[in-house]
Amino acid sequence: MAGQANAAAGNNYFDGMTKLGKTHKHFLWIAAMCYFFDQMDMQLFGYITPSVMADLGFTLDQIAQMNSMNFLGMCLGGFFAGWIATRVGRKTTLIGLVAMFSLASITNGLTEAYGMFVLMRFLVGFGTVGMVTVAMVYMAEMLPSATRGKYQALSIACGTLGIPFGAFFASAVIGLGDHAWRLCFMVGGAGIVLVPIGLKWLKESPRWLVMKGKIQKAEVIVSECTGELCDLSALAATCVQEKPVTMLQTVKVMFSPAFIKQTIVVFVLSWGATLGIFYIASYGVTFMVDLGWAYGVVLIISATGVIGTPIGDVTVSFFSDKGGRRIPIIIMSCVAGCICLLRGYVTGPMAGLYAASGSLIWPVLLAVLGILGSAFCGGTMTLMWTYLAESFPTRIRSNATGIVFASGRLIAAPLTLTVPAVYAAGSYLGVNIVNALFYFVPAIFALFWGISSAQKSLEELEQEAERLTC
Repeated sequence: MAGQANAAAGNNYFDGMTKLGKTHKHFLWIAAMCYFFDQMDMQLFGYITPSVMADLGFTLDQIAQMNSMNFLGMCLGGFFAGWIATRVGRKTTLIGLVAMFSLASITNGLTEAYGMFVLMRFLVGFGTVGMVTVAMVYMAEMLPSATRGKYQALSIACGTLGIPFGAFFASAVIGLGDHAWRLCFMVGGAGIVLVPIGLKWLKESPRWLVMKGKIQKAEVIVSECTGELCDLSALAATCVQEKPVTMLQTVKVMFSPAFIKQTIVVFVLSWGATLGIFYIASYGVTFMVDLGWAYGVVLIISATGVIGTPIGDVTVSFFSDKGGRRIPIIIMSCVAGCICLLRGYVTGPMAGLYAASGSLIWPVLLAVLGILGSAFCGGTMTLMWTYLAESFPTRIRSNATGIVFASGRLIAAPLTLTVPAVYAAGSYLGVNIVNALFYFVPAIFALFWGISSAQKSLEELEQEAERLTC
């Protein structure tokens, strides 16, 4: 790698690298596997729930309580993981969270006690979402600005393969016997192998090290990754922090004149992307059956639709770093919203036509819309993840990312409770109109207030924000 452009001489860490080295490839694969286990867990538990209930005698209310605690764990994991990463480092926190959700999943596969089950589901939620939060920050700080979005999207695309894998694995295992569901939790805990690998392969974020005053360690890591000597001593005067930034200080910076508009934009984008995916996720199959669609047909359509998520993430990698990141987000959000509207119309008003004719055209059309919907909705989320981590300065990046990401899960809790009422008032089309607004409204905010962040160093973005308020 010697001889390639390295912006380290200009104190820009990895910006200017034209080709990723072994270290970068290592952590991209580790990040992809982290995302894989995160996505797989969501699929596995949904599929094996009936088997768990039958084998251990848990009631539906108890399963609901497990899901509630898992969701609570997600919220707290997103909120506190960034806070922890600010204090102990990105690498240490990331590896610790992987160990947490892996061991918790394995424990779920071994226990029969309801209380232990609930606790482990909480820890799985905390670990998975906390891990995603820290991974967003870590990748933003470690990747070159010119290709940050591309490689993050590819890493997430590999990770989202966990969605179809979880669905198909659970379907295959469930029929093996009464206790076969335990194998699903064991597979969910296989992420524990990433702990020793991560300890060997992952490097601490040089930006975090500089913030902690560990200039020489940061220089060593940048030099190892780029193959060139590095001098970051000039950053010591402006970047070193004697004390970690508190959550209150983080919020003050987020809503300061320099960052308030972008803070509002990423909050709205995070809420929209989260609600866009989860708003009707738990109700879709039930509503379609209620509208007259055959249950078997609905299951096939749902299983087919998840294929679109990794396809969308791979597609995003080709243009994520174009249009300042803001334009791709706007376009993807608007298309995702339009697909929601089409899905509502084809599923609702056209359901009677399908039932009368028995034609395959409507199920096929809905399956195609499912693939396109998951591709554009998932792609929008991937773009938002990259954009979010770019939006704040290093001193508050992990704290702020955690706050915004966790708030999306938190706001989803009360809003998803409105789905039955919206369905009763406006049928499935009405639910999808609301779902579409979760994409259209954030696109408007990004259009008028969003910054262009692609192919810019994180330090340059911070300077631009502060310059605008001078």
